[in-house]
Amino acid sequence: MMAPCRLSFILLAIFIGVVLAVNNEPNHLEDEWDFIDMGPDYEEKTIKLETLEQYNNLDEDMYRSMMLENSWDRTDYEALTPEERAANLKESAKVIKAQNEAFRSNHSSFFCKPTALSILSQEAMAIRMKNQLGPNPEDSVEPFSYFLTNTKQRETLRNQQTPFKDILQRSEERLANLKKKRENPLAQFHTPSRFLTAAKDQGKCGSCAIFATTAAMETGFLLRNRELTTVDLAEQTFLNCPVDVRGMGGCYGSASISSPVEYLINHRGGNVPPEGMDPYKGKENPDQCLSEYYNVNVGAKVTDYKMFFDIGEENLKYLVAAHGAVIVRMTFISEEALQKFQHHGGGVFDTCLHNSESISPNFPSYHAVTIVGYGVNNNVPYWYVKNSWGAKWGEEDGYFKIKRGESCYDIGKFAVVLDVAKMDTSTFSTQRTSTNASNVHSEL
Repeated sequence: MMAPCRLSFILLAIFIGVVLAVNNEPNHLEDEWDFIDMGPDYEEKTIKLETLEQYNNLDEDMYRSMMLENSWDRTDYEALTPEERAANLKESAKVIKAQNEAFRSNHSSFFCKPTALSILSQEAMAIRMKNQLGPNPEDSVEPFSYFLTNTKQRETLRNQQTPFKDILQRSEERLANLKKKRENPLAQFHTPSRFLTAAKDQGKCGSCAIFATTAAMETGFLLRNRELTTVDLAEQTFLNCPVDVRGMGGCYGSASISSPVEYLINHRGGNVPPEGMDPYKGKENPDQCLSEYYNVNVGAKVTDYKMFFDIGEENLKYLVAAHGAVIVRMTFISEEALQKFQHHGGGVFDTCLHNSESISPNFPSYHAVTIVGYGVNNNVPYWYVKNSWGAKWGEEDGYFKIKRGESCYDIGKFAVVLDVAKMDTSTFSTQRTSTNASNVHSEL
């Protein structure tokens, strides 16, 4: 008969071995953060009213001096005749001046300024936005049509053995666990700047959902591996590689904000190459798709995601404070709303139109962005959001604030968060060189 102490030792060894094996699995999230500690580094930007005066006389010289940093900016500019440029800038100046007068007189909480998009006419901007993103999650890779049904139908689907049941339950459980651990959401929260990355410019390509996804990935990777100082992921891979993947349309847009995430998990192993390996071109080229071999390894990867429909803005706060970055969809219903957003310069965007008597053929249109915080500015509650229209759009760094509490542009209607797991970096280079990337592309 085996001695009790020896038996206990063997059982303990087996237990430790099982624990170590489980903890080494990349899908094991034993150290998943519940809520992020808000850093002390966020400060509201001071707006100098005198700087707004200079935008009243927007002309081609001012536009050229402020913009034209990227090739796609120049493409828009050079595609127009001098007369078209003058007419478009004159119309943009009119919108900017009117909004800034409303801002100075305290009739609105945001101001406008020239942006790279100010060279576009209202019609051209509306057409560009029309190709950004599909309207419904039912068009995504996974058939999430249950999100569009009523409460009774969703309850029926929840109780059936369907492909939808698992993700629906996991998403609901995630939110329920967060609310159990914190009875009420924080009054304000901003993801610390060290977990945020620079806003990029998608150009004229309809890749907003891709940029929103990489923004959430970058924040998730920085949160998961605190030794990282920054990470820059390749949006171009999402354009070049998903050939014939349902829901991924390259520069013609994604069917849903979940489509790039589904592609990432189902076809890319939860990761992509670094930006230096596959730099953004603003157009797809399937012949230059980099395989998973070139994925960056920064000690983290995406293993799963959660989807929420009609989550509501109060519940959305829990997700922002827990994940640091939440992908959401904005809905534009009229030219009036879009043209002000086109020239947004700072403050809290508060043109929250929910109904329009005359909706043109180019509306409604949809845009994907990433929420990274929320707060209150001059008594106006807001969401703090990362966009993909370049660093000179919005608040100098490409981020913006939008009014919170009124479901502005349907924020809170449809949201996605990423689950990020730790990975072993001991046998894999964290950054492959752009020289190797050039060699790969030359071989292709």
